[in-house]
Amino acid sequence: LQTYIYKNGDIEIQIQHTDFTEEELARVVDRLENGDPGISAQNLLCSLFGHKLKTGLASITQHHVYSTYPYCEVTYYVVEVCERCDYENATYDHAERVGCCTN
Repeated sequence: LQTYIYKNGDIEIQIQHTDFTEEELARVVDRLENGDPGISAQNLLCSLFGHKLKTGLASITQHHVYSTYPYCEVTYYVVEVCERCDYENATYDHAERVGCCTN
């Protein structure tokens, strides 16, 4: 299991996966940061036989979200990417407040 970490200001995204490519990781980060990109381009194999999915777990830590302790929030997702086309999906699992920052 590998862990990919992306940081942008007060947001930290961690993706745990077994074999996502750099391109797939970039697509997952973009989806988690910016939301659903809309329609994905499916190739003929996916149209006929369905997607060939790889699955991972992702968490988004948002620091200094709340004015009272615990200040931060972590949201967990199950992420999927297709090996053959640009389909990706992030399914919300749960969120929790965490005390990772002191103020």
